[in-house]
Amino acid sequence: MNLPIFVARRYLFAKKKRNVINLINWVALGGIAIGTAAILLVLSTLNGLSEFITNMYSAMDPDLKIVASTGRLIDQDEAFLKQLASIPNIALVSQTVEGKILLKYQEKQSFGVLKGVDSLFTQINPVDEHVYEGTYSFTPEDGYPRAVFAIGFPFYLGINLFDKIDPVELIYLPKKKRGLLGSTLTSLRKVSVFPSGFFKVQPKEYDEKYIISDLNFAQDFFSYENQVTAYEIKLIDPEDAEETKREVQAILPEKMEVLSWYDQHKSLYRVMRNEKFISYLILTLVIAIAAINIVGSLSMIVLEKSRDISVLKSMGATASLIRRIFLWEGVLIGGIGVALGVSIALILAVAQQQFALIYLEGSDLPFPISLQLNDFLLICFTVFFLCGLASLYPSYHAGKLEVIEGLKR
Repeated sequence: MNLPIFVARRYLFAKKKRNVINLINWVALGGIAIGTAAILLVLSTLNGLSEFITNMYSAMDPDLKIVASTGRLIDQDEAFLKQLASIPNIALVSQTVEGKILLKYQEKQSFGVLKGVDSLFTQINPVDEHVYEGTYSFTPEDGYPRAVFAIGFPFYLGINLFDKIDPVELIYLPKKKRGLLGSTLTSLRKVSVFPSGFFKVQPKEYDEKYIISDLNFAQDFFSYENQVTAYEIKLIDPEDAEETKREVQAILPEKMEVLSWYDQHKSLYRVMRNEKFISYLILTLVIAIAAINIVGSLSMIVLEKSRDISVLKSMGATASLIRRIFLWEGVLIGGIGVALGVSIALILAVAQQQFALIYLEGSDLPFPISLQLNDFLLICFTVFFLCGLASLYPSYHAGKLEVIEGLKR
């Protein structure tokens, strides 16, 4: 065994003349263990929430989305679609149309967003798996087109899925057109539809305002002839989204841009990332405070073992060797603390995953938690760095101890 590690281990576990040294060691070790467990659990919880939110939005948001960089509409182009399909990581491309509308049902009104989708849409965004009442179908019934409504509309408008008498009226008011004589208001467009089902995907902005219909129906309603508002793309490997984004950007026509999932939710992603970083910094302070105890503990051990240090030096040990002994002792305290903390965190995390000890507030869903290797590595590096830093002063003082001075003590 390496000599500095061997001596450091003996000093750490050997019985001390002063019980207070053992107490300080245990306080430092316990603080590091609790801090490690806390950081790992908090980061894993934030990972779980991030994945949970991502999964919720994936029902309506694709891996990549091509939109107009100026204006709202892009022309349907079969040649461009073939170019997209030739990119190796692209699995599917769906064409969609979106527009704001007014809904009227009986005497109630509400604003919403009509989204027209093609047959590939549900293979990219599985909103059909989130239909909780009725079916995902656009097949006309009794001469009326049908659409799938978000869960918010039965609540705000009182829409009844089984009402075959009163359809829902969709109203669209095109933007003002400017001419030589000033602005003129084009006529309202109205169409009546029946709901085929209601969907619920969790994000409030979708569950309160979206109506999904057939692409051709939406294009006719908005008068978007051979035009769409977006191309939505499913990737074979979402982990390579940024690389694929660059490949798509290279072939994009003018006045078009491509957005990754994170581009579509910049604010949300930034908040989640900042929360994780701030939580890491705050909980690192707990470990830093615990590591300060190592300074006092090692300083007292240096005083207690000053005669041993002098004997080692008289036998030829260098100041560098003595410093490494006490550096390793601080690292060993950190290592034991990390091992205990990680064990505690793993037990609690696995228990939550297997037995759902805690549920999301107001829900029957278990609180999500996701363990990631990067978090383990980050925590281990942080603890060993802080413990090594805390050991520098006592180890430096031990290395400077003179042989005669130590033998006198």
